[in-house]
Amino acid sequence: MRYRRLACTVGLAVLLAVVAVGPAQAGCQPTWGLRLSTPQIVSASAGVLIGEIDAPEPPPPGTYLPHGLILQVEPGLAGGKLSAGYAKGLLPYAGAGIKLAVLRTWGHPLVAKPRATYLGIEAEASFFIKFSIGLMQRVGGNPASSRTMLTGGVGLAF
Repeated sequence: MRYRRLACTVGLAVLLAVVAVGPAQAGCQPTWGLRLSTPQIVSASAGVLIGEIDAPEPPPPGTYLPHGLILQVEPGLAGGKLSAGYAKGLLPYAGAGIKLAVLRTWGHPLVAKPRATYLGIEAEASFFIKFSIGLMQRVGGNPASSRTMLTGGVGLAF
């Protein structure tokens, strides 16, 4: 039952993000990153930004900044995460985003127990160095793990 609710929530979030991106000038751009974070300790991410990547014709005055749906997978030393959300460039080499994430812990995670599944929201900002903060709620797995968890991280992102 919990996993059905989790799947519905993630599906709804992806659908809303796709609608927010819109069909105009759609493109695709890969993303990647390396982070130190809680509870994963060390992790690497790979993903894709789908949306308005290139400036439309004719280009708008000033600098054009990409934006769209971001999908990421982030395996780490003590957990793995799947996320979907909305990201937007803020400056030529900076951006911010908000994502819905599903996190599963293993090994020896920080501030959590292994074999627990969490669902929550994360906000991030980057200017070569990526900062993130999130709030997650346990939706399955190890009942000894805390019910809610604050996540955070710092790393490199492109």
